[in-house]
Amino acid sequence: MPRFSRVRFLALKPGGLVLPRIHSSLVRGLRCLGALVEEIPSRQALGRDPGFLVSWPARKGAEAVLALDMGARADLTQGIREVQAGMGVPWVLWFLDHPEGYGFPSACDPDWTMAFCWDKSISLELSRQGPLQLRHLPLASDPAVFHPRDSQERPVLFSGVFVGSTAHANPLLEEAARRCPGLSRAAQQLWTRHREQMHLPMEKLAWEQAAEKWAGLGAQVHTDPLVRLWVKSCLHLAGRLKRAEVVEKVLGARGAAFGDSGWADLLQQTPFLGPVRYGPPLRDVYLRSSFVLEVRQPQSQGGLSQRVFDASLCNRPVLAEWSPELEHILGGPKRVFSFSSLEEAEEARARCLGFPAEAREMASLARKEVLSRHTFLHRAAFLLECLKKEFF
Repeated sequence: MPRFSRVRFLALKPGGLVLPRIHSSLVRGLRCLGALVEEIPSRQALGRDPGFLVSWPARKGAEAVLALDMGARADLTQGIREVQAGMGVPWVLWFLDHPEGYGFPSACDPDWTMAFCWDKSISLELSRQGPLQLRHLPLASDPAVFHPRDSQERPVLFSGVFVGSTAHANPLLEEAARRCPGLSRAAQQLWTRHREQMHLPMEKLAWEQAAEKWAGLGAQVHTDPLVRLWVKSCLHLAGRLKRAEVVEKVLGARGAAFGDSGWADLLQQTPFLGPVRYGPPLRDVYLRSSFVLEVRQPQSQGGLSQRVFDASLCNRPVLAEWSPELEHILGGPKRVFSFSSLEEAEEARARCLGFPAEAREMASLARKEVLSRHTFLHRAAFLLECLKKEFF
């Protein structure tokens, strides 16, 4: 890969559990390619007035600002246009969650924003709406963190594992769900629809359900703020139902789930073993399992999560919901066991466990594919190439 001199980034370091690790891997990739990166915690970027970013304009040496998910702080969207214009340098934003939750694109200055999104369908949809183009940039993994070394020393403890939250925390949607009569029933109906056609984005089915419920609104159903809140809250609840049922059906009593405490109330037979830190502790969990399960969140229309890339680098078979991106990025059935319904998920598990030699070969091919095209070094190179073409 070519080295890039001259580019000096001011990188907004996010908070949370997983994003700081991804941020560190990406920054390391940028530095390997010759970029200079100064990091600043996102919490320090805000002054007393949350609408004004006091720390950044003073850094006159920065030639670009880098932020993943706006530093995982939705309040950073306030006043960004003014700061971008004052700094006069491009902001490179990579969304690993739905950009809508960060006020994108209205919060940003189109003249100084270069945006990327992990989900291709969302990228295309928001680009069509304008005024900013979103480039599709899938997630990746870090071979310095995730690898199969020493796996022979770790006995397999689980037939399969799922590691992740029951649902992304969102107090607004939780409160809306509590206050809206019948929303729990609607969420169950949505999951019932989605259960047998998981190849379709759950959000698409939710809007169809909303159009039936508010038929009198016609085309305005998509712009009505209360309907939009209903759809988002319904998706929030249905996504939790989906993850719980898929985990139970696919992993059963011999598997294990790791994540937030909400799993304890949702799982009946699959053991819940608590949270696990992202990084080497997670690698250890993957190495102790026969396969890793992937179940998408509702805000993902087809984007591949960290689980797909990280587990592949650990040389572990992956069972994942089918999406076009699975085919495009990893080669689909040649490298990953995929499913579009609960029945297909159970069949994929039986095949994975019943034919271990085939499963190992698929995992090996997936690992080679990730190493060749989908590390954070590759993503850093792509970011730099796009930045230099458009701004330098």
